[in-house]
Amino acid sequence: MFPVILVLRRKRKWLEKESDITENDKKLAVLLRMNFSTHEISFLTGNQLKSINMGRYRLRKTLRLSSDEDLVDFLQEI
Repeated sequence: MFPVILVLRRKRKWLEKESDITENDKKLAVLLRMNFSTHEISFLTGNQLKSINMGRYRLRKTLRLSSDEDLVDFLQEI
Protein backbone atom coordinates (compact mmCIF):
# COMPACT_ATOMS: atom_id res chain seq x y z
CA MET A 1 0.00 0.00 0.00
CA PHE A 2 1.05 3.56 -0.56
CA PRO A 3 2.41 5.32 2.54
CA VAL A 4 -0.04 8.21 2.17
CA ILE A 5 -3.02 5.85 2.34
CA LEU A 6 -1.65 4.23 5.50
CA VAL A 7 -1.20 7.62 7.17
CA LEU A 8 -4.74 8.66 6.27
CA ARG A 9 -6.19 5.43 7.64
CA ARG A 10 -4.28 5.85 10.88
CA LYS A 11 -5.52 9.44 11.27
CA ARG A 12 -9.12 8.42 10.64
CA LYS A 13 -8.96 5.56 13.16
CA TRP A 14 -7.26 7.81 15.69
CA LEU A 15 -9.91 10.49 15.22
CA GLU A 16 -12.71 7.94 15.69
CA LYS A 17 -11.13 6.72 18.94
CA GLU A 18 -10.50 10.21 20.29
CA SER A 19 -13.02 10.49 23.12
CA ASP A 20 -12.47 14.17 23.89
CA ILE A 21 -14.11 15.34 20.67
CA THR A 22 -17.56 16.77 21.37
CA GLU A 23 -20.49 16.92 18.99
CA ASN A 24 -19.87 20.64 18.44
CA ASP A 25 -16.23 19.87 17.59
CA LYS A 26 -17.41 17.30 15.05
CA LYS A 27 -19.84 19.77 13.47
CA LEU A 28 -17.14 22.42 13.24
CA ALA A 29 -14.70 19.88 11.78
CA VAL A 30 -17.21 18.94 9.09
CA LEU A 31 -17.78 22.57 8.11
CA LEU A 32 -14.04 23.28 8.06
CA ARG A 33 -13.43 20.16 5.99
CA MET A 34 -15.99 21.47 3.49
CA ASN A 35 -13.80 24.60 3.16
CA PHE A 36 -16.23 27.01 4.80
CA SER A 37 -14.56 30.14 6.13
CA THR A 38 -14.91 31.27 9.73
CA HIS A 39 -17.31 34.02 8.58
CA GLU A 40 -19.46 31.53 6.65
CA ILE A 41 -19.57 29.15 9.61
CA SER A 42 -20.57 32.04 11.86
CA PHE A 43 -23.40 32.98 9.51
CA LEU A 44 -24.63 29.38 9.09
CA THR A 45 -24.57 28.52 12.78
CA GLY A 46 -25.70 31.88 14.13
CA ASN A 47 -22.67 32.08 16.42
CA GLN A 48 -20.31 35.00 16.82
CA LEU A 49 -16.91 34.96 15.10
CA LYS A 50 -15.24 34.85 18.50
CA SER A 51 -17.10 31.62 19.33
CA ILE A 52 -16.06 30.00 16.05
CA ASN A 53 -12.43 31.00 16.58
CA MET A 54 -12.53 29.61 20.12
CA GLY A 55 -14.02 26.39 18.77
CA ARG A 56 -11.21 26.15 16.22
CA TYR A 57 -8.69 26.67 19.02
CA ARG A 58 -10.26 23.96 21.19
CA LEU A 59 -10.41 21.56 18.23
CA ARG A 60 -6.71 22.13 17.51
CA LYS A 61 -5.88 21.41 21.15
CA THR A 62 -8.07 18.31 21.21
CA LEU A 63 -6.40 16.99 18.05
CA ARG A 64 -2.99 17.89 19.53
CA LEU A 65 -1.91 19.85 16.46
CA SER A 66 1.23 21.92 16.68
CA SER A 67 1.19 25.59 15.76
CA ASP A 68 2.82 24.92 12.38
CA GLU A 69 0.16 22.36 11.31
CA ASP A 70 -2.88 23.69 9.47
CA LEU A 71 -6.20 22.56 10.95
CA VAL A 72 -8.09 22.59 7.64
CA ASP A 73 -5.35 20.64 5.83
CA PHE A 74 -5.34 18.07 8.63
CA LEU A 75 -9.11 17.65 8.46
CA GLN A 76 -9.11 17.34 4.67
CA GLU A 77 -6.56 14.53 4.83
CA ILE A 78 -8.76 12.32 6.99
